[in-house]
Amino acid sequence: MVDFITRSFNKSSQLNLSADKTAKFENELKELVNMAIAQEKVLENNWDIQTLPSIDTSSNGGKLELVCNTLQNTSNILNNKNKLSHTTGSPQPLKKTKKSNKNSAAKNTDESDSVLSSEYKKQLRGQRFERELSANVSDFSEETEIRDLNTPLVGTNTNLEKHYLRLTSEPKPETVRPLNILKKSFKMLNEKYIKDSANYGYLCDQLRSLRQDLTVQHIRNEFTIRVYEFNCKVSIDFDDMGEFNRCQSQLKFLYRIFDKNNPNMYDFLAYTVLYYILTNNHFEAFQLKLYLIEKDDHSNKSEHSWTGNSLLIFAFQVLENVINGEYYDFFERVKLFRSLQESKPFSKLSPYYTFDKLLCSILVNERIKALCMVCKSFKLLPLSFVIDQLAFKDKIDYLDFLKNNGLEQLDQFTTEDKLDCSKAKFIVEGVRGKKFKKIDIKGQI
Repeated sequence: MVDFITRSFNKSSQLNLSADKTAKFENELKELVNMAIAQEKVLENNWDIQTLPSIDTSSNGGKLELVCNTLQNTSNILNNKNKLSHTTGSPQPLKKTKKSNKNSAAKNTDESDSVLSSEYKKQLRGQRFERELSANVSDFSEETEIRDLNTPLVGTNTNLEKHYLRLTSEPKPETVRPLNILKKSFKMLNEKYIKDSANYGYLCDQLRSLRQDLTVQHIRNEFTIRVYEFNCKVSIDFDDMGEFNRCQSQLKFLYRIFDKNNPNMYDFLAYTVLYYILTNNHFEAFQLKLYLIEKDDHSNKSEHSWTGNSLLIFAFQVLENVINGEYYDFFERVKLFRSLQESKPFSKLSPYYTFDKLLCSILVNERIKALCMVCKSFKLLPLSFVIDQLAFKDKIDYLDFLKNNGLEQLDQFTTEDKLDCSKAKFIVEGVRGKKFKKIDIKGQI
C-alpha cells in the first residue's frame, strides 16, 4: 500500500495536475486508503494493479473501488446478495453500503497516518520472516552448538591485550579470554603500571576488558578481588574518582563473600571512607562503620577486626575532624602521616601511597575551608603562621597551592610576610563557593 501511495504521488507530479485536480486526487487517495482500513482489506487488496480515477483513465468506469472488490467471483457476489435478501427481505442498496463505508472511513481519518506506518512495519516484518524461513537449512553447520545458558561460558581467546567493547549480544567463546590468560594479562598490566610504561587510557581500557571477561564467565574468586583492587589503585593514582566508585561498589560486594581470607579488605575500605569524605557522603561512611562494628560484635572481635588496621582507623578520625570542622586536629594528623612518608617513601603498590593520594585531595578542600575561616576571623596574620597551620611544607608549596586553586591574588595581599585577611576573604569565599558547587552523578568530583 505504501508503494502504491508513492507511485500515485509520482504519477500526479508527472501529469502536472491543476490545483483542482490535485485536490481531487488527494481526496480520492485518502478515501481509498480509509476504505481499505475500514473494510480490513489493507493486506488483501492487490496494490500493484490498484488505480485511481483522477490519474488513470483506464480505471474501473471512473468509480473509486478496491481492486479486490471488483475482481471477486460473480457467483460469490450472487450468493452474498441472496443471503442478504433472505435475511432482510429485500436486497440492500449498494449506495447504503458505500455510505456506511464512507462514515466508518471518516472516523478513521485521524488514525490513517499511524495505521499506515503500522501496516508498513507489519509488511517489513513479514518479509523478514519469509526470508529467514526460506533460508537454506544447509547454510547452518551441523556442528553448530547451542550453548546451555545454565552453564557458565568458558572463553578460548589467547590474546593478552583486548580492547573493551560494550556487549550488545551474547558473548562468544572466541572473543573471551579464559582465567589462565586473564592472569597473564593482569601480571602484564601490573608490570606496565609499576614501570610507568603505559598511560591511564590504555590501563583503564585493558582493565575494563579484563573485568568484562571475568563477569561473562561468572568468575568470582580471589583473583577477581585482586583485579578490582588494582583497578581502584590505578584510578585513584590518576584521579579518576568515577572509575574508582564503580570498582569499590563491586569490591564491597565481593568482600562480603570472601572477607575471611582477604588481607587487603580494610585498606580498601579506608580508601572508600576517604572517597565518601571527598563526595560529602558522610551517611554512607557512618553506615560502613556501623556495619564493621556489628560484624565485630557477631565475630567476638576476632584477629581480623577492623580496629587493628591503622589506615581505616586514621580514615574514620579524618572523617570526624572534617564533619566537626576540627581543622587544627586534621592538619596535625596530616603532618603525622607525612612524617611516615619522609622516613620511608611509599612504593606505588603500597597501601599508604594510594591512601596519601586521596588524603591530598581532601587536604586541598580542607585548606580552602580553613583559609576561608581564618580570613573571616583575623585582619592580619603572619604568613609563616598560615603555612604552618595549614600543613604546607614551605612557602613554595603555599604559592603552588594558590596558583592551582585560583587564589593567586592572595599573594598581592601579602606585605612584609603578612596576609591581609580582610581583603583576601572575598576571593577565598568565591573560590570555596565554586569548588563545592556540585558533584556529578557518577561520583566524579
